[in-house]
Amino acid sequence: MKRIKELCGSFIVMIACVLFIGTNAKAADNLYFDDPQTQVGAELTVRVFLSTQSQVTSSTGTLSYDPAYLEFISGDNATLAENGKIAINTAEGADKVEYHLTFRPLQVGTTKITTDNYEVQSTAGALNPVLGDSTITIAAGANGETSVEPSGSADANANSDLPTVDVNGVTYQVSEGFTEAEIPDGFVAQDMNYNGATIKAVTQEASGQSLIYLMSPEGIGAFFVYNNDNGSVSPFEQVYITNDFYIILLDEPDKVKLPSNYEQTTLTINEHTFPAWQNGNNPDYYAMYALSSQGNKGIYSYDSVEQTYQRLNTVADTKDDKTTKSGSGFLGKVTDFLKTHIELALILFAVLFLLVLIILIITAVKLRHRNLELDDLYDEYGIDSNEEAVLEEKPVQVKEQPKKQPKKAKKSKKAEEELEELNFENDSFDNNFDDDFIDDSFDDIDMLNDSFEDEFEEDDDDMGIINLDDTDDFDVLDDFEENKKPAKKPTKPSFVDSDTDFIDLD
Repeated sequence: MKRIKELCGSFIVMIACVLFIGTNAKAADNLYFDDPQTQVGAELTVRVFLSTQSQVTSSTGTLSYDPAYLEFISGDNATLAENGKIAINTAEGADKVEYHLTFRPLQVGTTKITTDNYEVQSTAGALNPVLGDSTITIAAGANGETSVEPSGSADANANSDLPTVDVNGVTYQVSEGFTEAEIPDGFVAQDMNYNGATIKAVTQEASGQSLIYLMSPEGIGAFFVYNNDNGSVSPFEQVYITNDFYIILLDEPDKVKLPSNYEQTTLTINEHTFPAWQNGNNPDYYAMYALSSQGNKGIYSYDSVEQTYQRLNTVADTKDDKTTKSGSGFLGKVTDFLKTHIELALILFAVLFLLVLIILIITAVKLRHRNLELDDLYDEYGIDSNEEAVLEEKPVQVKEQPKKQPKKAKKSKKAEEELEELNFENDSFDNNFDDDFIDDSFDDIDMLNDSFEDEFEEDDDDMGIINLDDTDDFDVLDDFEENKKPAKKPTKPSFVDSDTDFIDLD
């Protein structure tokens, strides 16, 4: 039984040792504060120190206090960032991490000093200490006073020499109270001239771009981009594309040249508003002006759906756009319209193409019909198709045919003279022959005329044959004059082989 008690006692001692060692190991990385007691109006010093077994290389952080209870006077390795904020950092080459803060209590009560953030780097790597705070108890003053006015030594005059600046309608106070941990990657602390005052700022080593630290009316500090060209200030937004590459969005719209399909607008990134240009052909994409970690300024394409960035090359498009804008008059307007309404332009082109095609088809059909009509005409007049060229050179020969009528008229006149001779001979016969003979003779002539009429019945109209049958035979002259048709020379009746007996009157 005694043996069991000894074993239990040893086990308890062992557990106690382990807990003690663990507690000491945990307490090795702690940020400790004093908890002082003081009186109104009497200065006090609050000691803050880091307890660690590691070799610290750097440390930085921000402390907060209530300016209604405490007035910050000064500090070792500590500066006033703004009213109610103190920036602390490790002195270079210091053997230990320790800060001394001097305050002046303003009224009776209890207040605290807390840690907003604190980062520590050691030879073994980054440390994660336990952050403490300080509780300060303020009693009435030596004369029983419960409150005093600030002396104005530190809080009231901390930023009195620094200007204010308006950003998007909000008035900010220029401050130097940033800590080393708050300095963005790629930047280093450096003094700069701002509106005639020398202030502490940060500058990008690759490009020389400056950032200034501003305090909002709510007491929140942040870096802002300072435009070295015109002195304007815009929100600072650092966007990491990869682990080693980032871009800083800039508010410099006058330096952006984009094609006409981009329309200027604004875009909000992490509660900060920046100028942007929306792609009219693809509204999900925006163009934004930015500064890269390598110190180069350029235009980047922002995908609003996937929230990604990519460098945008618009040199060729911008040249084309300038060429388009340089066009003046009606032609320039048409070119702009076609570029901005490409789909409508394609439809109009297709319609125009169809109209031209239809016109060509109609023209080809008409030419085909004309050729067929010409072939029919050649067949009707017995013209060889090989003589087409000759006919085309003399197209007026058909129209000139009526001019031959005078010749036909001459022939008709000659036929009339011959008929007159026949009349004269008939008169001679009337005078020399008796009535019976004449009647018999003319009966024979009528018989001959009838034979002529039968023989040339089908060709009278074409040949122009004149029949001497009574007075109707001489009406052919009137027919020739009315119809304007050529008449052939009348043929005298032949008395050869006739059975008529002639009487010699002598």
